[in-house]
Amino acid sequence: MPLHATVEFEDGNLVVRPAGIAVCLALRTRLTLPLSAITSVEINGQPGKLKRRLRLAGTAIPGLIYAGVFGFTKPRSFWVVGRARPLVMVNAAGVTYEQVVFYSDDPTGTKAKIDRAITRSA
Repeated sequence: MPLHATVEFEDGNLVVRPAGIAVCLALRTRLTLPLSAITSVEINGQPGKLKRRLRLAGTAIPGLIYAGVFGFTKPRSFWVVGRARPLVMVNAAGVTYEQVVFYSDDPTGTKAKIDRAITRSA
């Protein structure tokens, strides 16, 4: 199974949880992002064209694995990405992590789930 993450919603927040070995590679068990800070959710089939900053904590093997925190100053991004495609990209504003990029077993369903939660929280 590829590196992936799951999403949950708690108290008006999106919670992204790396699954399996991704927890060790990303050096985090979860990342919480307020739904009110999310500006867009996208599905991207070309992760190689996405920009990453220098890795702060986690694992980076070019072309194979990007898991963890990227960027030493704001904005930072959080990645849980292997070779699988397409990826879910959550963009936010005014928070430490302005981009969260991860693989989900059902990217379209995950995007719809996040979009519904944002709509309900507004």
